[in-house]
Amino acid sequence: MSLRQCKETNVNLELTEEERREVRQGNRNPVRLTDPDTQREYILLPAEVYDRLKSLLYDDGDFDPAVGYALTDEVMKEDWDDPKMADYDRYEEHKR
Repeated sequence: MSLRQCKETNVNLELTEEERREVRQGNRNPVRLTDPDTQREYILLPAEVYDRLKSLLYDDGDFDPAVGYALTDEVMKEDWDDPKMADYDRYEEHKR
């Protein structure tokens, strides 16, 4: 399937009860699904996350790195807030 076809495809399926349970337990994190016939894996993620990623995946225009800043902040938040990061921030001082 070409990128153009991906952009134009709008399939809307309903989740099974098991999928709904996994999505709820995932708390906005992606859920990994496996097709039992092919063993191919898929990722189910909230639409708002996909919408933010879509412009990075399918945008034919110029890339703007600022688009990814919010995603980076969200993904790295736990690491940035780790008390050990203070040691990393003062790495040069500790190196002496």
